[in-house]
Amino acid sequence: MPSCEARSCATTSSRRTTEPPSKGRPQVLQRQVSIGVQVEIVDLVENVILWESRGLVAQGEFLESSESEEVGRLEAIELLVQKIVDGAQSNW
Repeated sequence: MPSCEARSCATTSSRRTTEPPSKGRPQVLQRQVSIGVQVEIVDLVENVILWESRGLVAQGEFLESSESEEVGRLEAIELLVQKIVDGAQSNW
């Protein structure tokens, strides 16, 4: 049984980046996915929080014409993982 666990809660949103209208309609070039999480890393033996962050946010981008939202989501997740690792290591 592990002696610590990570708990998280996530929210996502997306946004379009456009360029000036052509023929009366904006042209969408890329989209952005934002993922926000709250994280706790807990020592289960001592029952103490080793590290927590209530406001981690990362964005991933994808080209609407040639990529899926999954591309942006994976980029955002990779950035979040790095932020969590960096934050957790800062206490050790």
